[in-house]
Amino acid sequence: MHETSIAQQILNTVEREARRHQLDCIDSIRLRIGKLASVDVDALCFAIECGLRVKEGVKTALHIEQEDAEARCDVCAQCFSLDAVYDSCPNCGSFRHHIQRGTSMALVSIEGRKNPLKPAPSSIAPPLSCMDREG
Repeated sequence: MHETSIAQQILNTVEREARRHQLDCIDSIRLRIGKLASVDVDALCFAIECGLRVKEGVKTALHIEQEDAEARCDVCAQCFSLDAVYDSCPNCGSFRHHIQRGTSMALVSIEGRKNPLKPAPSSIAPPLSCMDREG
């Protein structure tokens, strides 16, 4: 289960960026995870949320955006959506294609405040559970 290692790297990055920007409280973390990124999103959410409870002591909103996977057929040049790496081209049936997007994962943004006693800006969404995913 590599999600724990991924979660630790994300939390290390968040902590490093919070120090660099002198943030006392992290309000929100936004991730983008490709459909074919080989990441168990539920396990990753659990690992991040466990790490946040230990490190922060306050609720941090975790937003997950799922990125659809897309490929381009090597035979007919058709672009199409993928549900699995080995899906065939819906136009010509070929299995020869190059995946264009949907295999990566990115830390998109971190929102925080310098003083945790100040109210959160109104633009920051209330804490979400991992069940409330975007995309």
